[in-house]
Parts: sequence; structure tokens; C-alpha cells
Amino acid sequence: MKGIIFVQFIKMVEEQFGLETAERIVEQSELSTKGAYTSVGAYDHTELLQLVSHLSKQENIPVPDLLRSFGNYMFKILADAYPVFLENVDGVFSLLANVESIIHMEVRKLYPDAALPGFSHRFVGKNRMELTYSSPRPFSEFAHGLIEDCIEHFSEPVSIESVENLPGDGNDVRFMLVREG
Repeated sequence: MKGIIFVQFIKMVEEQFGLETAERIVEQSELSTKGAYTSVGAYDHTELLQLVSHLSKQENIPVPDLLRSFGNYMFKILADAYPVFLENVDGVFSLLANVESIIHMEVRKLYPDAALPGFSHRFVGKNRMELTYSSPRPFSEFAHGLIEDCIEHFSEPVSIESVENLPGDGNDVRFMLVREG
């Protein structure tokens, strides 16, 4: 998993829960890095799960809620850091339909070793989009948060009508998005 995710998670924890909390969850975790991450590094995703788990216990917030909040937070970071990804996009459906062909393609150019989740989609009529998230890692709630903040970013009347866990290890999820009107 790319280091930018770890760096931004620690930053979010510092901003929302305080520096002491960030230091405490790092100390409580068994991290090969000792919590020293760089944006361009690559790290084991289980380290992030440890950090989230310790934050969950400390703050009494369920892990899925924390991952979803982190997805909300991260969309803003990515939108600010990579505005080019939003340039020729006219809304929520357009961006989400092009995650693989635009965003992930560019990420793979910069980081050929990146193990990215997969996104596939299909339109079910003009105002409905089925988006499937596939990953070997348990971060579908993080993806859910990214999608929510994408909707907020574009200020469109789009909602997530349903979220369905697909058969298997529980990491693959289908989102049904609906545009009103």
C-alpha cells in the first residue's frame, strides 16, 4: 500500500484526535516502520489496520466508521493534490466511471509496483450506476468514504442507494448510485 495513505491517516488522526493520540496508536501497534512513513514508500496494509484498530479502541469508534471517515478525508487530499484528475470530468458518474482508465492508469505510471483495488461499473439506465470495488485488502469502507466525498465535491443530487457485500472474503462490494431527476 502506498505511503501517502499512511502519512495522511496519521495526519488525520493528529488533526481530529490530537498528536498524543497519534503517537499512542503508533506505540501500541507492532509496526516494522515504527510509524515512520513516506508518501512514496510502500508498506504492508496490515500496519494501517493495526493503527485503525487501536484508534477504534481508544476512541470507541467502530473500525468501519473510521475507515469511511478516512475515505471522506482522503478524497479532499487527493482532489487538492491531483486536480488534473478532475479537469475533464463533468460529475460523479464521470469520475467514478473513469477511475481505472484515468486515475489508476496515471498512478501505475508513477508507481508501477502499486497494488491498486479494482473498480468496474455499469450504467443501469441514465440515472443509475452500479460500481463494484474489488480488492484483496479489507478497505471497502474507505472506498465508501471516497465515493461519499466525491458526491459532496460535485454537489450533485446523487446518493448511494445500496451497498452489497459480494460473495467471497468480504472485501468486494457493489455500490448502487442514483442520480435524482
